[in-house]
Amino acid sequence: MTLEHLRGFPGGVKWLERLPRLVEECREQWSLRLVRLRGRIRLARIEG
Repeated sequence: MTLEHLRGFPGGVKWLERLPRLVEECREQWSLRLVRLRGRIRLARIEG
């Protein structure tokens, strides 16, 4: 599954357009290292 299906939801297109900037801001704020796994990007969240 990709995120492309979100284009069909209200506000989905705008959210997808903002997503690269949001990811970069989070990466910088939390000193994250992003890696590509098997050609797909995975999302992990921190519990606690």
